[in-house]
Amino acid sequence: MSADCAKAIAVAEKTQKDFESWVKWYKERIAEGGHPGAAERQAVADAKADRDRTASQAQRICGP
Repeated sequence: MSADCAKAIAVAEKTQKDFESWVKWYKERIAEGGHPGAAERQAVADAKADRDRTASQAQRICGP
């Protein structure tokens, strides 16, 4: 595995964990009776977009 591939995978794994953390936080707020607003929904959407983008980059860098 090349250094670029290893770095891309590490970044993708971090953004996956960040996304999972946001989703967990969001679901906990709802379970507690909260009503996350537009900013919170956007934060989850942004984390998902980052996760998807970095996973695609890792796939391109590392190959099939």
